[in-house]
Formats: sequence, C-alpha cells, structure tokens
Amino acid sequence: MTLLMIAVILVAGPFAFFLEQVISSGPLSRADKSLANSMHVQACTNAAAVTAARVISFLGSTIWDTALIVVAVAFLLFRRKEQRLAIFAGVTAATGSLLNSGVKLLVDRDRPLLSGCQFGSATGQSFPSGHAMNTTIVYGVLVLVFLSLIKREWRPVLIGVYAGWLLAMSWARMTLGVHYLSDVLGGIVLGCAWLAIGVAVFQAWRKEAGKPPADVIHEGVEPEAELRADQNS
Repeated sequence: MTLLMIAVILVAGPFAFFLEQVISSGPLSRADKSLANSMHVQACTNAAAVTAARVISFLGSTIWDTALIVVAVAFLLFRRKEQRLAIFAGVTAATGSLLNSGVKLLVDRDRPLLSGCQFGSATGQSFPSGHAMNTTIVYGVLVLVFLSLIKREWRPVLIGVYAGWLLAMSWARMTLGVHYLSDVLGGIVLGCAWLAIGVAVFQAWRKEAGKPPADVIHEGVEPEAELRADQNS
C-alpha cells in the first residue's frame, strides 16, 4: 500500500504538474524552450559533448533496453532459476514501455524545433521522454533485482550510480535537442511511479507466498536471493 501511495502521489503531484504545464504552455513550458535553445547553442560548438550524448542515448535506446532485459531474464531463468524475478523484470519493463507510448500519443507534444546545427532527428512525440522513462524503469528493475546479489557495502554505490545515470540520460537527450526539460523530468517521474507499482505487485505476490515484506531500498525486491547465492557459492 505504501508503494502504491507513492505511485499515486508521483502521478497526481509532479507528473500532473509537468503535464499541465505542457498542455497549457505554462511558465515551465516557456522556460523549456529557452533552456533548450541555450543548450543547443552550446552543443553546436562542443563536438565531444555531442559524441558523449549520442553514446549515452544509445544506452537508453529501445534496442539496448530490450537487450538488457532479455539477457537479465535469461540469466534469472536458466542460471539462477529465479522465475519470479524474471517475470517481474520482463513484465515491468515491457508494460512501462507501452505506457510511455500511450501517454506520448495522448499528449502529442512536438519535438523541439531548434535553428542552427542539427544532430539528427528523433521520431514520435516529445512528452514524456521515452529514453528517460524507460531508463528509469529498466535500469531500476535491474538494480532492484540484483541488489541482493552484491555485497552490502556496494549497494549504496549502485543506487548512486543509478541516480547519476538518470541525470546523464536527461542531459544527453536535451543536449541532442530532441527533448525539453519537462519531457525528461516527466519521464523520470512517471517511470518511478510505474516502477513503484511493479514493486508493489511483486510484494503482494511475495505475501501470497508467505514471505515477509522486503526492505526494497536496501535489499532489493527478493532478499532471499542473497541467501541462495551464498548457498550456491
């Protein structure tokens, strides 16, 4: 219930605010355009930043995210015999991608139109950012699935890297001129909400199996995986 409430608060609070600003062309939407133009002008004279942004963007692309989830699911199914975790990872990532596509179609926001140099084009609508949202969900799922399999002292580091990666992806999409600030923020918020819903469903599944609630932030969604890993080693 706590996770579901977090998801509701994220959607009803910050995401609803970003959506309202986009639809009504509010102050944030106007600031979006100013920031996008400023970042675009700087990127036009910084080839290294553009190259880095392209590499980061590829690591948040649909083909890369799909490959990550497929490899993770295969590993969980055939190497660790973790069917429940495999289902959680695959279903949460796939449904999150579908949700992003649906919201994009409903909002129907155009991509930024920036004058000057061009770094390529992006298809589809702009809000919310698919790269930001799918990165939030896919990499978040991987962190929560494998968190219990790494040493405890390294777990805060992994979560910190995850948060930094979300910032890097947001910067990359804005540097390439294919998204506004509200696009990437909206994608991250909606991604976090969907991730919370996925974890809530998985925790309910654990309860039905007679398992206690997991301390998700510190132990991942399946703390027992740590014990099984120790036994296997």
